[in-house]
Amino acid sequence: MRRFLPSLSVFLPVLCLALPQAQAETPLSGTYTVQGIAANGSVSYAGKTTVIQTGQTYRVEWSLSGGREQYVGTGIRSGDTFAVVYTAPQNAPNAAVKAPGLVVYTIQPNGSLTGYYTTHGAKTVSAEAWNPTRF
Repeated sequence: MRRFLPSLSVFLPVLCLALPQAQAETPLSGTYTVQGIAANGSVSYAGKTTVIQTGQTYRVEWSLSGGREQYVGTGIRSGDTFAVVYTAPQNAPNAAVKAPGLVVYTIQPNGSLTGYYTTHGAKTVSAEAWNPTRF
């Protein structure tokens, strides 16, 4: 018993420090409304996004411009940062961009996300915001 107590006195504070962080993380899975604007400010768009946790990664599905544009992606989370690589599905003839892209979001305390994205070969960055509709 005496050998166990020193180990417990070291392990317990570490465990207590880790638990509040895990509990405080805002869940990402759910549906969001999306608003975005292109880098030059001439094109704005709206739609919805669905996020589904798939183990350590997330599947992200965008439906924009009344469903006329579809994109899919895979994301990873690190603290309040959510990064997603995305592309238009092969069978999406109306996608505005067919090149793969990258978007990096900051997760806000209220569950919304704000981020910046670009596509492969682009020289500009655009902005997008998500607001949760259901968790």
